[in-house]
Amino acid sequence: MKSYYFRIKQILSITIEQELEFFINNYNDEKPCNKHKIYTPSEVHDNPELAEVKLVLNKSNKERLEYNRNYCCKLIT
Repeated sequence: MKSYYFRIKQILSITIEQELEFFINNYNDEKPCNKHKIYTPSEVHDNPELAEVKLVLNKSNKERLEYNRNYCCKLIT
């Protein structure tokens, strides 16, 4: 938070509460968590079973990449 906000604007003692409230809300409710991909930290906290959900696309993407690695692209003449 500190590095982000100090790059954009100066945080003053009279606005620090508003800045912290914004940051906490943005972090917990707006931005998806990097670890849980599409879910926000609040969603995972409210529904702990979401932490165990594995995205279907991850598996299919890995399978596609593996298939492409093993596929020969050379033209046979």
